Amino acid sequence: MLKIKSITLNNSAQLSLLFDSTTTLPCLYPMLYINSSLKFKSESTQRAYLQGIKQWYEFWEEKHNQSFCKYFREHKSNPNLMIKEIDSFILYLENMRVVDQKLIRLGSNPSINYNTLAHRLRAILSYLNYLLDTFSQVHGKSISPQIVRYKSTLSQKSDLVKNLSSNHHKAIKMGQTLKALQRK
Repeated sequence: MLKIKSITLNNSAQLSLLFDSTTTLPCLYPMLYINSSLKFKSESTQRAYLQGIKQWYEFWEEKHNQSFCKYFREHKSNPNLMIKEIDSFILYLENMRVVDQKLIRLGSNPSINYNTLAHRLRAILSYLNYLLDTFSQVHGKSISPQIVRYKSTLSQKSDLVKNLSSNHHKAIKMGQTLKALQRK
């Protein structure tokens, strides 16, 4: 089980981390990500990003029976499965965090806040991009063409998340307009 906890640094700044409650240690890659990319952001921003990462780790554990950190450590030079699982993760979030290959709702679940879902997806895409940028290079060698393709896929998925969020806003506004017209 994973938990998000805040720690106080020497300069009294707060840093949120994702902890494994079994080992009571912070998860390595999320800790490095927060420390290098989000340490100057507010604690609430750190927690929001960690919430998305936590859900990704829970999804990964449930689907693959191994921690994401272990998977990435073993496959960072070929993160193909990681990239393929992004779409399944979107469905997992939309299906109320249930891994079920038969449930597909994409965009039509009225009990889902798609703005929150889009934020979780932006967080995980940012995190996966960080992992590829930071750990896919081998001691000064340039990024392989395969990793460049993976990064391009992440960029495309990020654009889709922007559309998901903006389309949800449009749908809400349209629904509010229709309700207002019906009242008249």
